[in-house]
Amino acid sequence: TDANDKLKDLAAQKNISLPSSISQDDQKHIDDLSKENAKDFDKDYIDMMVKDHKDDIDLFEDAAKNSSDSAFKNFAAKTLPTLYKHLGAAKAIQKSRS
Repeated sequence: TDANDKLKDLAAQKNISLPSSISQDDQKHIDDLSKENAKDFDKDYIDMMVKDHKDDIDLFEDAAKNSSDSAFKNFAAKTLPTLYKHLGAAKAIQKSRS
């Protein structure tokens, strides 16, 4: 939430408009998860969290290295340690459930 709020502030400073709703893919994930029993939900949710954190890390690493905007570059670099920490926690939960 903290990183999301900081990104929103940064986007506002740069006059960049952000989407006002979630993507169709994200809505599909929510819809699919809402139909599952508790056990399947837990497994699929944590699998999704691991994948999403890996994808986010790839994007943030690219931005930290290659962004032409120093504010976004710094934001990405400062956010990466938290993303790695969250990925580690998600992987630990995933491992404990397998």
